[in-house]
Amino acid sequence: MTATLTRAPDPWPTATEPAHGVAIVAGAATPAIRPVAAAMAERDGAATCVGVRWVLDPDDDVACVRALTDVHDLEAGRIVCHTIPGASWPVMVRDLLWALGKDRDALSREGRVRDGPMVLAVWLRAEDVRHIVVLRAHTLSPAVLKSLAGLTVATDTTVWLVWHTRESPPGCPLGVVLQRLTIDATSYDELLTRLHAAQTGFRDEGLSLDLPALGDDDRIAALGPRLDPDRRLVCPTTAAALMLALATDTDACQLAGTSAFWTCSVGRHIRFLGGTYRIPPRARALLRAAVLTAEHPATLLRDRHGRLFLTRRMANLVRRGADRAGLALPPTARPSSVWDRAEPYAPAFTATASITRHQTS
Repeated sequence: MTATLTRAPDPWPTATEPAHGVAIVAGAATPAIRPVAAAMAERDGAATCVGVRWVLDPDDDVACVRALTDVHDLEAGRIVCHTIPGASWPVMVRDLLWALGKDRDALSREGRVRDGPMVLAVWLRAEDVRHIVVLRAHTLSPAVLKSLAGLTVATDTTVWLVWHTRESPPGCPLGVVLQRLTIDATSYDELLTRLHAAQTGFRDEGLSLDLPALGDDDRIAALGPRLDPDRRLVCPTTAAALMLALATDTDACQLAGTSAFWTCSVGRHIRFLGGTYRIPPRARALLRAAVLTAEHPATLLRDRHGRLFLTRRMANLVRRGADRAGLALPPTARPSSVWDRAEPYAPAFTATASITRHQTS
């Protein structure tokens, strides 16, 4: 049995900025469930994290699946969804309703297929569900994963996506950690200092942070320094979109769907599908301005007429903002040929990064 779950450390935990975790795998299946159970037991406490968390089971361990299945307890606010591989969002909605005790064909039989997501959200709130475990999440498309992330916002739930494969979840969680460590570095030397300090910190915890790109100046440049917020832009939407593109490498498609609910009141972080990215103090005013002026919090970045930005319009907005601010255009501020992708942060540097545990004799 090879699946132990521990929660990834959050370098900057605060009462208003809960850590949104990644599960790290190593050990035996039953201990793996203990941190999950402990987090679920905090459902009425301030430490509960609303959002997406990953559970990694690289060996597809039957014992791990069985233990997670046993977590299901609707009366205690926990449901486990056994979805089919590659399920579409309507199928995912059907399977989640089934986990809530509804018949699989209830939506079609009662003529409610079109408003299935709304019905699901109503029942999750009515049943006071706080935790949703989704097995086989590694087979789901990025669009379905993003819909699940949106469901957490609409229903104040935590979704545990179980990743039964050795491939990394979307968004490269290690890349998110490196973003949080380096985003406010102001020079090349400071970047190197932070990266070496991170390696030392991991080593003190019995882990090895391998950064093959550390010897390549061009690949280090992918990390920055990259965030020098420009206050010349007067439009809060343009300023926030440009800053988020620079700070997170999020592409135009995902930027267009940014929600005010994905940040806190002071703008310390922004949560996208790939993880929770840190916004350094000197850039938080740009995010706060967008939140303060948003008439539709569910979709933070809209034009002055209240219209949504589709992917190409968002890419053009970021491009114009970069031109007016005299900044280099973020490479991800362009329409994506792949719908709703979740790219790693600074992939030229982070794609080869890895963490391993020191072998003990």
